[in-house]
Amino acid sequence: MLRTMNRMGLMLSTIAALSLALVPAGCGGDNELTLPPQIEVTVDGHPTKKSFKFASDSTGGQLTKVAPILILNSGEGELELKEIKFTTTNPFLKLIYAKGKPSFPVTLASNERIQLQVRFAPDPNIVNLDPASLVIKHNDDNESDVTINFTIESTGPTVELGQTSYTYVNPSSANPPTPCFTFTNKGNEPLIFKKAYMETATKFYTITETPNENSTIGASGQGDNPRANPKKLQVCVRLTPGDKSDDYSAKLVIETNDAKNRYAKVNLNAKWEEDNVFKVTCGTPDGSLKYDFSGTKSGIVEKCCNIYNEGPSGLLVNKVEVAAVDTTKQELADKIFGYKLYKTNANTGDDEKVTLPRSISPSKSLKFCVEYIYPVDNKSTNGELVINYSQANVAASLQLPVIAGSCDTPDLLVGPGNSPLWLQTSVGKNATKTLSLVNQSCAPLQILQVCTTQVASTGAGKNPCDNATLQSAHFGLVKEIGLSSVKPWDILPIDVKFAPPNAKYNPVNHFLNIVYCPGEWASDKCSDPVVARTVNLTGVVEAEESKLTKLPTLSLAPYNGQKPVVGQPFKIEAAPKEGDWPIGQYGAYLWVVAKRPVGSNLWISNDFQTTDEGFLTINPDKKGSYTIVGQVQAVDDADQTKLAWSEQVSFTFEVKE
Repeated sequence: MLRTMNRMGLMLSTIAALSLALVPAGCGGDNELTLPPQIEVTVDGHPTKKSFKFASDSTGGQLTKVAPILILNSGEGELELKEIKFTTTNPFLKLIYAKGKPSFPVTLASNERIQLQVRFAPDPNIVNLDPASLVIKHNDDNESDVTINFTIESTGPTVELGQTSYTYVNPSSANPPTPCFTFTNKGNEPLIFKKAYMETATKFYTITETPNENSTIGASGQGDNPRANPKKLQVCVRLTPGDKSDDYSAKLVIETNDAKNRYAKVNLNAKWEEDNVFKVTCGTPDGSLKYDFSGTKSGIVEKCCNIYNEGPSGLLVNKVEVAAVDTTKQELADKIFGYKLYKTNANTGDDEKVTLPRSISPSKSLKFCVEYIYPVDNKSTNGELVINYSQANVAASLQLPVIAGSCDTPDLLVGPGNSPLWLQTSVGKNATKTLSLVNQSCAPLQILQVCTTQVASTGAGKNPCDNATLQSAHFGLVKEIGLSSVKPWDILPIDVKFAPPNAKYNPVNHFLNIVYCPGEWASDKCSDPVVARTVNLTGVVEAEESKLTKLPTLSLAPYNGQKPVVGQPFKIEAAPKEGDWPIGQYGAYLWVVAKRPVGSNLWISNDFQTTDEGFLTINPDKKGSYTIVGQVQAVDDADQTKLAWSEQVSFTFEVKE
């Protein structure tokens, strides 16, 4: 207001002076009074503000922010805007005119105005803190060119923990659990890792893995830390428990340069939950655990197995299904198999049908029955009754064999089932891996041929191994396999080699074809069209050994020191460790039975098992020695088509009772 009054006084004195000076001296004159303009600029409603700071983006690019700007001519004369120049290297800061950008120069009459705004529209995956400036050139002689600076708030590095507390459940000193705790940077400046340590000394916890000192994570959305796939660092802590009565409360400290949370902490503890103990019986003459319909020739037949809960708390059954051993025959399995659950009425002794979910109380049992509808076309398949349950708040599943048909329709499992076989080597060298062909049938399985080709099989009755022009020059077999018979419930190992002739193919995607008879084999003829099962082969060549992808690793051990017993669930704990790619959201396990006692029907579905479930549950059905083979998958989060499997890891155990 004071500035306006001063300018009005100046204008009046000027007019007075001019009125005295312009008195006609002769024959008239042509002089004109020029009134002065006055520029007024407000930023976000503030007339004296010459800077504006945008708050940092915390919405992942979902919210656009604006700084409104008003240019007003508050003088009596015409205000000429010679140029409005907006300068920035930040692509997310833009100058917007309310009525479209005019052509300069622009003249504003008294009290006329122009509205514009600087808009901050952040990208969800990129952070850019570059500033901007707005320069307004004009003809108000009493004001210099107006400059307004725009900046974006810097929040500094911000550590974000993947979890702030963790409880080790049923830890075992025989196989000490070693979970890893991740952290990332949610700030807009680089986060620097300093060190990791336990807040107080403890004999139970050991830090086994940390990032290197001064390892960095770029600002969120920048460089190595894109928002779509944020970079994470991890600290791994092993617990080697003593007595269950010991105090296991502790804190892991992760120190960084985050000024607001320099010492981020993860609370650690341990607890033991007693597993339910339950036993399965199926009433078979030899005591084996299976639903055996191999002698069924017609009609509808039902066979049952009982689960007895011998534990201290309820056993919750969540889901039951009959799955085909050969996943390509699931539609057939759905037609010929069904299931029913019964409880026994304590008063009448009658069976009463129950629905899911269903809890089996301590000292009680539940009858799990499979119904087999003999197919009119005589086409059958083997299956498994899959029981999903939870015990002591730990989810698990139990698989019981369902054997059907007259032993003339063998089923083939390939381990690792549906996964590609992934091999890598350096220039001039080769690599090998073992694949298990498993006959999950009471009938002999006739393998006709195994070969590696550039293209996959085209369907039933087709033999891709017959075309020599399609054979792979990069993959082959260590030992050629011709006509081979795989005994019922037996395994045929195949060693696949990757020996590229040169290094220019990277990667190589070819196929392993297993040609077999899906029906009865009569000396030299199959009763059905031959089938070729195809497994994808992926080979990678690197110039140097050091550049090869570091594979994940897997170790297997009895869960919580458990002893295997016939008819009782036995858990095998899987302890995977990441290589170059993480095991997590997209990781998976695959399992196969490589050895079992004579007469055992134990098998494991070749479906993927999520790594969220850290153990395999099986049900030994005979005394003797068993060998389970497992693999774990790791996936490149940035490109999920890139995945790698660990080497096959075997675990052998003896069932004595």
